[in-house]
Amino acid sequence: MWSPDRVTYYFGYGSNMNLAALAAKGVQPRESTRARLSGWRLTFDVHHWFALEEGGVGNIRRTESGDQVQGVVHLVDAEDLERLDRLESRGVGYDRVEVQVELEGRAEPLRALTYVGMPDYLDASCRPTQRYLNLLIAGAQAAGLDDDYIEALRTQPVHLRPDRGPYRAPAATAEREIARDELVEQARWTAIGDQVFDMSQVQPKLRCVWPVFGGRDTTCFHMHRHDRARGDETREDWAKARVHPEILAYIESYLHAYAREFIHVGTFVDETASRASSSLPIGTRRPDRAGSAAATLTRESSS
Repeated sequence: MWSPDRVTYYFGYGSNMNLAALAAKGVQPRESTRARLSGWRLTFDVHHWFALEEGGVGNIRRTESGDQVQGVVHLVDAEDLERLDRLESRGVGYDRVEVQVELEGRAEPLRALTYVGMPDYLDASCRPTQRYLNLLIAGAQAAGLDDDYIEALRTQPVHLRPDRGPYRAPAATAEREIARDELVEQARWTAIGDQVFDMSQVQPKLRCVWPVFGGRDTTCFHMHRHDRARGDETREDWAKARVHPEILAYIESYLHAYAREFIHVGTFVDETASRASSSLPIGTRRPDRAGSAAATLTRESSS
């Protein structure tokens, strides 16, 4: 079905139906078309890396009834599939499986890859956030999915993100200034907003974020994944509050999330704040100066 030297079809049924959401991950499909997956049901029972803030995200479950999942089939290359594997926490949060989807005007089913939640990440009490649902709805509308399917998305119960106000860094570490050059040397450090955190002692289930966040400033990545984002916001836009208020609140929520799961190490001093991206597309693996692999979390002109 797949080999590193060729393209493959990928079936997106959650936020990855949305081309802008895919672009925020550095993924640019060669073509995309709506599709249906029969005998499966859409759920939101995969808990997010930061479930307190983000609740549950999309999953599909095989059923015996006439259920159907609607989505979008994307033709992607090997590099984009590798990015998706990393960002979907393949082998930890999701398994990658092959399914057969139906396309209008095509007599035979199309073989495609998709992601199915793994047991350790399943929580039936999870609900999606409105931000996440908005991405699904926009993607479904753009793809021309059925009106009743889109209406069902609109009526999903939602998870409410707690509002804890502005984040305050610990006094013991707040005065330490960390520049981007120092950040990229540390494969277990990550930054968001104006703070830097150490992920080395994270709980085992979150170690999958190491190759994604490690050595990186994640501010633009999180901004571009918001449903209010244009997709070209920069660190300077965030610093000068030139983004939607909901995006500012979203970054604050992630500061609290990082502080809960990671260890604060200092204040981020970024000399490249005016640039939307200073390196490779999100999910790209590259050796840093210490020889470890890391993934860029900033959007180029292209999720």
